[in-house]
Amino acid sequence: MGQSMTGDYHFIGEYEHNVDQKNRVILPSSIRSDLSEDETLVVTPAIEPCLALFPYPRWEEFLMSEELQGLTADSRKFRRALASKASETTLDSQGRILVPEKLKEIAGIEDTVTVVGNIDRVELWAPDQWDDYQESYDNEELQEIEEKVFSNRA
Repeated sequence: MGQSMTGDYHFIGEYEHNVDQKNRVILPSSIRSDLSEDETLVVTPAIEPCLALFPYPRWEEFLMSEELQGLTADSRKFRRALASKASETTLDSQGRILVPEKLKEIAGIEDTVTVVGNIDRVELWAPDQWDDYQESYDNEELQEIEEKVFSNRA
């Protein structure tokens, strides 16, 4: 699908891949198609037990958002926690990224990873963590959330 004219990303899908001995993970071609050839990516722990992979322009937008630019102790703490553990990476010629060992440990990723498109970012999950997360909600709960989210748009 690629980037839109506004620079937005549209990462979707769920894929399982191996992590090689050098901690490299191949990104699926449908994810790579939204990225430029030499684009810098930032990988950092997410709120859920996974890693978030941001294209650098989106990472900058995220860190500079009004919520994270706030002067509250919480916004400073959250921003510092994200930035201090972040690592830059790029795609190699085979479509792989390097995931630092420390970040793999934080997310519980070992020899396989579930790559999940989350619109403006990609998430890297340990497969068992992803399964647990998906089992933590049901369709009824999603319907309730949908109603809350979209009722606020009126």
